[in-house]
Amino acid sequence: MHAFIHHFLHLLGESLPLFLLGAAVGAAIEEWLPRGWVERWLAGGKSSVFLAATAGALLPGCAMTTMPLAAAMRRRGVPVGTVAAFIMIAPILSPHTIALTATLISVPMVVARIVLAFAVACALGFFLNAAQRSLRVPVGVAGEKNDCCGEKKSCCDSGDAPAAAQPAWRRWLTRFFGSLRELAPFLIGGLLVAAALLAWLPVEQYSAHLRGGWLAYAIVTLIAIPAYVCDGGEIPLTRALLALGVGPGPAFCFMLASVGTCFATIAMSGRIIGWRATAIYLAAWLLLAVGGGVLVGALLAA
Repeated sequence: MHAFIHHFLHLLGESLPLFLLGAAVGAAIEEWLPRGWVERWLAGGKSSVFLAATAGALLPGCAMTTMPLAAAMRRRGVPVGTVAAFIMIAPILSPHTIALTATLISVPMVVARIVLAFAVACALGFFLNAAQRSLRVPVGVAGEKNDCCGEKKSCCDSGDAPAAAQPAWRRWLTRFFGSLRELAPFLIGGLLVAAALLAWLPVEQYSAHLRGGWLAYAIVTLIAIPAYVCDGGEIPLTRALLALGVGPGPAFCFMLASVGTCFATIAMSGRIIGWRATAIYLAAWLLLAVGGGVLVGALLAA
């Protein structure tokens, strides 16, 4: 029980500030970003997927920052595939994680990280945009009741006054707390599951079996999913695994699988892009992590 509490508090301390930051930025985007800009650049088409993937790669932070922003994008009518590409790539790439990977691990791994992440995220985005209607993706997400804020419609749930008569900061607060109410339970639930698994699945017991082969990839994937590391935290862990004798392929698999498949991310993705799209997103992520690991392992062993 002590280990469980320790892991939960550690995970909560790491994720909560970034989650709050993401909710604040997402509310600001909803309030102040012109709807015409969103409709022009992210409303659909191949360019919207590329733009969302590029924006996600340049965004600092991790999944806890990304999810509230993704919810704001969906409320603005951005297609599910475009949002999914943004959700996938944001935890993998950022300027500082690229620099850390090149510095602490290797240049070949950072090249593979960039190229494979963009390829899979964009492919996922194109597929989900094409299949959005058949997947029955939900139209609204967190805070849909308040989507009239700042628009020439009805009013917000914070009162009966017209939205236009409310100060911008008050509309921002309404959106901010609406996002927290909707997504926070999924965050806490996911972190509880992750802490429980971490308390009974210590990495040290498995390092001797992680040098290569399909068993190694299965083990690192099972370890990585509940691990929840972000904002470059997976990079020193990956370096430590390599130092323990873990093969470069399984280590690369861990590096990618540990940043975007945690239970909190999966739970919030289901709410934002729908559970069918989330299942496809998770399959694409596992393909990226395991397939990328196998490819990197083969190339570096050659």
